[in-house]
Amino acid sequence: MSSKKAGGKLLIGVDVLDYGRAISQGSQAAIEQASWLAHISGATLTLLYSHHKRPSNPIFEQQAIADVADKLIKRKLQVEVVVCEDHPSDAMTDRAQAGEADMLFVGKRNRVEGAATTL
Repeated sequence: MSSKKAGGKLLIGVDVLDYGRAISQGSQAAIEQASWLAHISGATLTLLYSHHKRPSNPIFEQQAIADVADKLIKRKLQVEVVVCEDHPSDAMTDRAQAGEADMLFVGKRNRVEGAATTL
C-alpha cells in the first residue's frame, strides 16, 4: 500500500446504550474498523448519533460520544460529531447522498462476533 494519504469521509452510526453512558459493542466494533481505515487513508471520521423516538438523557449521551471522539482525536484522527433527531438510517443515507460520506459503518446492536458492517 502506498504511504500517500487518500483522504475521504467515513460516517459511523453510533448507538448509545439505553442508560446513556456507554457505546454499544456493535458501535465500538464499527468505530474500530472505521478508525483503522481512517488511520491508513487519512479519512475524516464522523460519529453520527440519533435520539429519534427514544427517551434520552442528552447530557450522558453527549458525554459518551464526546469520550469516544476524544479517544480518536488522541490517536491523531480527524473527528466530527453529529447529533440529530432524524431516523438513524435516514440521517446516514441523507448525508451520504449529499456527498458528506464516502463510506458508511454501522454495528449490530449488542453483538460481539461480526459486530460491524460496512455499507
